[in-house]
Amino acid sequence: MKLKFTTLTIAALSIAITHAAEQSSEQIRRMAEDPANKNVLVVAHRAAWKKAPENSIQSILDAIAMRVDMIEVDVRKTKDGRFVLMHDSTINRTTTGKGKVSQYTLAELREFRLKHQGKASDQRIPTLEEALAVCKGKILVNLDKIHSHLAEINPILEKTGTASQVVLKGGHSMEKVDQMLGKDRKVIYMPIFNVDKKGKAIAAGEKLGFDDVYPINERVRMVEVIVRDIHSPALSKAFMDEFKKRKVRVWINTLRVCHPSGHADANALRDPEKVWGSMIDMGVSIFQTDEPEFLLQYLRKKGLHQ
Repeated sequence: MKLKFTTLTIAALSIAITHAAEQSSEQIRRMAEDPANKNVLVVAHRAAWKKAPENSIQSILDAIAMRVDMIEVDVRKTKDGRFVLMHDSTINRTTTGKGKVSQYTLAELREFRLKHQGKASDQRIPTLEEALAVCKGKILVNLDKIHSHLAEINPILEKTGTASQVVLKGGHSMEKVDQMLGKDRKVIYMPIFNVDKKGKAIAAGEKLGFDDVYPINERVRMVEVIVRDIHSPALSKAFMDEFKKRKVRVWINTLRVCHPSGHADANALRDPEKVWGSMIDMGVSIFQTDEPEFLLQYLRKKGLHQ
């Protein structure tokens, strides 16, 4: 009964914010797959966690309310085979409990409360289904830490009717993704280019640096580029021009834990032009950030976001 009540409550909250949202997931997807569109897309890392626990239903609602384009959430599997939102493999940091997610059933996890800024909140650990229900029709959803369970989430996406809103990222070839999710999938699959990790100064061309050699073709519309230095060859004019030529959007993280040197959110709060502005000039058009509200304000002032 407790789980049923939770689901009904979430459904009611989702309906309540429908009229407040001035965008739809379908519109956002069209923009995301159209690099000619001038809008820069904003991805809220672990949803909007400044005022609510990370990966919580409230943080998702907050992200939708501020009209981000996409949220990134982390998915873990419970002892009884349910998928829940949780970044760490343990619940120690983010909840009132202790231990690994995989050691608990969903019902047992429901007994704990999520913490925000070190204090217990009124939020419980949500299931993937509950999170997708809140997002349905409103924003795109990047599911992280799910790579070993890709085939298992397909039924959940179909059940919730949210497959076309889901973005998955990784280093798999399209052939491998086809095997796991099907050739006719609605899910967006985004390759990750970790150029600097391999120490390669990669020239523009058909093959851009995966171990299994990943070609950019008409099925690729977005790529995440991971660099540790703003002067990385991956952000060179030649490289970025090639992405533009191939009609591909470029995603960059400005997170504290993963960002080009000197170009993190903390620096952007002091000088947004130097951080976000300089990378937009290079050709970056998707940012994953821990400061979605501030980034949205900056972009809207420049006419780069709805």
